Amino acid sequence: MANNSELNRFVERSLEKGLTKDAIRVVLSSAKWESKDIDRSLSSYADIEFPLAVPAPKFSLAARGTVFYLFLFTLLYVVSVGFIFLAFYIIELSFPIPTDYSTPESLQGSIRYWVSWCLVFTPAYLFTSWRSILQDRSNPSGIVSAGRQWLTYLTIFVAAVTGLSDFVVLIYGVLDGELTTRFFLKIAVVAVLSSSIICYYLYDIKRAENSVGVNCES
Repeated sequence: MANNSELNRFVERSLEKGLTKDAIRVVLSSAKWESKDIDRSLSSYADIEFPLAVPAPKFSLAARGTVFYLFLFTLLYVVSVGFIFLAFYIIELSFPIPTDYSTPESLQGSIRYWVSWCLVFTPAYLFTSWRSILQDRSNPSGIVSAGRQWLTYLTIFVAAVTGLSDFVVLIYGVLDGELTTRFFLKIAVVAVLSSSIICYYLYDIKRAENSVGVNCES
């Protein structure tokens, strides 16, 4: 971010001294600046004859970025729900108890449904995450966009509440005497998933702050 600011200041001063954009582009290319950074900086100023560099109108892509990240995090929630239900039904089928109301056939049908769910949404989430990584590399400032930060912290909040609720269920089950294998396996599924989400996105926030060198504001 600091380098881009220096580049913008250089372009502004050069234009005010009467240099053409082509001449500025040649000099910056010789200085090993990337073409995309040069073009982005030059496009920030209008092609108008004036003693001062005239800023060009900027078209905000914030809405597009926010919708993209909303889609990404929605897929995360959907995939998480799918894996939880899939794991629960597999556990119930693998560890039956006499008081079960569900038959093996109905459990197998539920497993097939959630397998289908995960087979559709998991690749969509992975592909969208891959696109997000590519965007981060080409435009590091998007890592700390307001929309992404809000969704990231909201996801951490939801995962934390889910983990705490899972702990409440664990304590209640122990006090109620429900010490079965499948009970503890279900608790473990939710605990591992929620803690994994929290750890990953806390790491992602730290990585974002380090990559762009921002000062956090409350």
